[in-house]
Amino acid sequence: APVFPIIVARIAQHASGEAIGIVNSARIAAAFVGPVIATSMLSHAAAPAVYVVLAAMTLVGVPLVGVPGRRGLGDAGRLGT
Repeated sequence: APVFPIIVARIAQHASGEAIGIVNSARIAAAFVGPVIATSMLSHAAAPAVYVVLAAMTLVGVPLVGVPGRRGLGDAGRLGT
C-alpha cells in the first residue's frame, strides 16, 4: 500500500503536473479494469488463469516504467533507509 505514494513523490520531483495527472488516471483506470477483468474471467475460467492474465498485464506495463534518461533512485532506492 505505501508503494504508490513513494512512486508519486519520486515522479513529482522530476516531472510536470501533467505526468502526475497521467499516473493518477492510470491508477484509477487500473482500479476499475483489474476487478472487472478478474470477475469476468472467474465466470469462465479457473482462478490460475486469472492470475496468469493479471501477471501478464503487469509485465506489459513494466517497459513503460523504464523511461530512457530517468535518473536512478540513489540512496532512496535502498531498503531500510
